[in-house]
Amino acid sequence: MPGRWYYAGRDSVKRIYKSWLTKQRRLYSRLDGQTHWLTVLQSDDELIAACNQDLEVMRAEAAALLVKAEAEAPPSPSAKKSKKSPHPQKKTQKQKSAQPSKSLYPWLFEAYKTAETDLSKCAIAYLLKNNCQIPTKAEHPKKFQKRRRKAEIRVERIIEQLARTRLPKGRDLTNEKWLDTLKMIVQQVPEDETEIALWAADLQTDSSSLPFPIAYETNEDLNWSQNDKGRLCVRFNGLAEHTFEVYCDTRQLHWFKRFLDDQTIKKQGGKLHSAGALTLRSGRIG
Repeated sequence: MPGRWYYAGRDSVKRIYKSWLTKQRRLYSRLDGQTHWLTVLQSDDELIAACNQDLEVMRAEAAALLVKAEAEAPPSPSAKKSKKSPHPQKKTQKQKSAQPSKSLYPWLFEAYKTAETDLSKCAIAYLLKNNCQIPTKAEHPKKFQKRRRKAEIRVERIIEQLARTRLPKGRDLTNEKWLDTLKMIVQQVPEDETEIALWAADLQTDSSSLPFPIAYETNEDLNWSQNDKGRLCVRFNGLAEHTFEVYCDTRQLHWFKRFLDDQTIKKQGGKLHSAGALTLRSGRIG
């Protein structure tokens, strides 16, 4: 087996698992964030019961914490850009109050983690769920329940996505997985729509005759020629005993002719032409 095939397989496995692990890390990070938000998102009645104070005391504590947050939190990037802009957009006082600085949220979340009293923690939760503001109207119970349910659905969807995630596997060169899925469909009844979707995805997946893509990182690994019939051909480094004929649409044919012309010009010019200036830089079988 050519050494290039070994390195191609190794690089493919690294790339696939790196991408998979990155996706998993992002999903778990989102799950942690959304789960933490569910612990923060509580109704006014729940916050009042948790801190054992009335609403006015909690609002006063929230107002004091908001002043402290505005003084200590770093300015947001958007605020810095607006200061540098020669033509800042004019906003009404109502718009300014409706759009608190984004830098307040990290400050308040960090303060929530380190809060020493129940009153401070509940006041911070009160600010976070009200867009870093002190609301002037009483909380609507039904609207809050809808908001809470939306947050729960987001968590449930991430958990379902993690449950459906499977470890990356190699290509099914013998169609064994396809046949096993077909037998399963004939002999079993699917538990739910999710299982039906998984079975359908397995059956619709086209199997490849190669175990993994084989990359040719430089154009000098490909040797272009034209046979007696006038058809363009290519040979790959490490597979010199095999000559592959090019079959393509007329719209792509001029590109392959260009590859042959570039190679001919480079061979005739010797060191006058750099391989990096050729049209084709790399290729891949797979």
